[in-house]
Amino acid sequence: SWSALAGPGFPAAVLAADPFAPTRVLAGGGAGLARSPDSGQSWDRVDGALTTGLGVRHVAAGAPGSLLTGPPGTLLRSDDTGRTFQRSQTGLTSVGEEPVAVDPRDPQRMLVFGAPSQLFGSADGGRTWTTRTYGNSNTDGVLAFAPSDPRVVYGAGFTGAVGIARRSADGGATWTVAGLPTSDFNFASDLAVDAGDSRLVYLSTGSGVRVSSDGGDTWAPVSGIPAGGTGAAEAHPSVPGSAFVLTAGQLWRTSDRGATWTASVIPDGTPTDVVADPRSPSTVYVATTVGVFRSLDGGATWGPLSDGLPNRRVSGLALDRGGSALYAATDAGLAVLSFAEPSPAPPVPPGSPVATPKPGLASLRSARLRIDTRRRVALSLACPAASSGCAGTVRLSTRPRPASGRRRAVPAKTLATGRFSVRAGKRATVRLRLKRFPVRAGRTLKAQVRITGAGRSRTTRVTVRRPAARRSGGRAS
Repeated sequence: SWSALAGPGFPAAVLAADPFAPTRVLAGGGAGLARSPDSGQSWDRVDGALTTGLGVRHVAAGAPGSLLTGPPGTLLRSDDTGRTFQRSQTGLTSVGEEPVAVDPRDPQRMLVFGAPSQLFGSADGGRTWTTRTYGNSNTDGVLAFAPSDPRVVYGAGFTGAVGIARRSADGGATWTVAGLPTSDFNFASDLAVDAGDSRLVYLSTGSGVRVSSDGGDTWAPVSGIPAGGTGAAEAHPSVPGSAFVLTAGQLWRTSDRGATWTASVIPDGTPTDVVADPRSPSTVYVATTVGVFRSLDGGATWGPLSDGLPNRRVSGLALDRGGSALYAATDAGLAVLSFAEPSPAPPVPPGSPVATPKPGLASLRSARLRIDTRRRVALSLACPAASSGCAGTVRLSTRPRPASGRRRAVPAKTLATGRFSVRAGKRATVRLRLKRFPVRAGRTLKAQVRITGAGRSRTTRVTVRRPAARRSGGRAS
């Protein structure tokens, strides 16, 4: 079943899991960017360089600790997993609305569309950019690196009502028009390149699916899939020759490099995204407008995975790199499904010492706190299931402010402290009593929570809100 997460504090439109830290997740939405270090159990706002309320369109994880995000008209880069941001503008004269494409084998190499007719490439994780010659059809364009050969990149987009596909054999430095007639499609929905063959490409468009097995020299329209627009496309990350394409109400799969396709009817809703599990070739997840469905037999049968979702409309899915959790972006925020079924443990030889679980460090489940009328703040804590339990202290304090100009540094001020004990795999609520109200009614205070236990500590930035006083008959009660 799913467990609801408090989320980053704003509706999440996009998610990205850091490929170098499976438990680190980034969430972007219309109000900013947030980072979770513990698979979504707690969140920190990491958009210190972003203006409040600025819409974040996409997030891309690069090298270890590096990420790029795209508010309208700009691109920001962080090298410390979102603690600070700098404008990624050296050599970058414009930025479009398309996401940054990252080489899966070398995350320092990136491509991004700019204004119409502009493409930019980076070889240093987005620190500097150089202009690439692409062409005049990158409106609503998509880009895809070939996983088996990073020199090969494909792009597709349209100008007006005419679609054009291009390819590059030198990592995006130069491009040639692929062999599609310019009137063959009107816009590109998605691109996917086979996991083992850089010349096998799947193009989802507004007029059906096209498949090329010769690197884009020739393209064959897919027969059998209903005519009309197709949606998300994904090449199976660990099964060469296998790919998926979404249509209204159906998932289509090929296992023979696009020669034939088999339809699988999604039980309910309109599918919006598809993710294949690289560790389990037969496991596929589909997001729909009414929830999430999972197939354990390659799409032959489906079962719902929506129990506990805060909102059944799911717009996107992302798998942890280690395959330990599935993240869902919904209209109500974020949700996480942890796969608790562990692999069978190998038999322990007689006489071998038996490993015992060690105490764990609890995590804060929500970064949005509230002060009640009795000056109490409730903190929801979770303890890892693999531990022997969590116990320690928790402290709520104001955030320290560093010295700036003539301003003197302001240290953190403790607001309340307490002790806690949580059983392994369980959650508990700790209520802290404040000596006084630290903020006026109707206002929000930026603070932090420090959890200490098992010889370690964890600090999470939070917001503490004091609700406005109730009014009755025009007067405050």
